[in-house]
Amino acid sequence: MSISFLNLMQECFPNISPQAIADLYKLIRQKNLYKNWLFSTQYSDTLFQGDIIKSLPVLIVLDRGKVLRKELPALLINSTCDLQVDNENPRCAHVSFIPLLPFSEYISAFRSISNHERDARENVITHKFYISIPPNEEKDYIADLGLISSVDARFFHQELKKGEIKKVCSLSFNGYYYFLAKLTLHLMRREPPEVKRQELIKES
Repeated sequence: MSISFLNLMQECFPNISPQAIADLYKLIRQKNLYKNWLFSTQYSDTLFQGDIIKSLPVLIVLDRGKVLRKELPALLINSTCDLQVDNENPRCAHVSFIPLLPFSEYISAFRSISNHERDARENVITHKFYISIPPNEEKDYIADLGLISSVDARFFHQELKKGEIKKVCSLSFNGYYYFLAKLTLHLMRREPPEVKRQELIKES
């Protein structure tokens, strides 16, 4: 998190409480105390929203309809309760996730754009989520929040049970709320004033 990101949050959500702003400022100061502040230092087999998965199949439709299939690390976006299984029945039919790209590969395509790497790392690009190096990993990642994918939940849990799909880590308390802030900023920020929508017309 950065002061730039916090200022962007305040601009998009002017009604955010003063206490929330104070807590966010505190988080900005604290995050510098340890490298992987996004992530929990404890591992749990329970699935949580924001968990990082080692690899999931991703289908991306390119221009002219060409389909690209890749295996990529992934960030789970289902709510925690929807990721659970009751009597071998997943609570949701699909597990939704955002694929993660190695940051070095991503940024190589944007070297010519001034300050893009800095803005990406400070998370002020609303549809990108920069992720510092997760536990037991050797590289940092970036998620395009518009690139949402899903897999069948039964397939996901079966492969997880067999060990073919592996959980890497969970977000810390601070990291979880930071992730929610990024999703909210991307998906629910106010539209610009030039967007005109039809007003509700009451029937006479």
